[in-house]
Amino acid sequence: MAQFDIFNLTKHVEDDEMRFTLLIEFMNNLYSNTKEDSKNKVTKNLVAKILEVYSHEDSRFRTDPRLLHAWDLLGRTSIFLKYDAVMQNVDGLGYFKTSPEFFRLWAAYLAEKKDRTNF
Repeated sequence: MAQFDIFNLTKHVEDDEMRFTLLIEFMNNLYSNTKEDSKNKVTKNLVAKILEVYSHEDSRFRTDPRLLHAWDLLGRTSIFLKYDAVMQNVDGLGYFKTSPEFFRLWAAYLAEKKDRTNF
């Protein structure tokens, strides 16, 4: 059986923006439409690869708000790191220090968990 690799398929897309957009849209659709019992594992693997490819220091996409959503999903699907650790790491990278959306996502997550210690 041939293995389906979205990154291998999209490497043939010449336009970087289009490739990035395709991967982000696929990530969002996968998260929205995957069965609950496998959602975290499947999504986390894809998100981790997207972040590996697009969040490095030289990437023009590292501060893209769409990539921020990938970090958000990594936090939501991570069993070991958990959301707070992921967001603290993102904060430490400094890519979204001036993005209100970064802090809104973090606050919304804490509100969902009814964690008022930082409010």
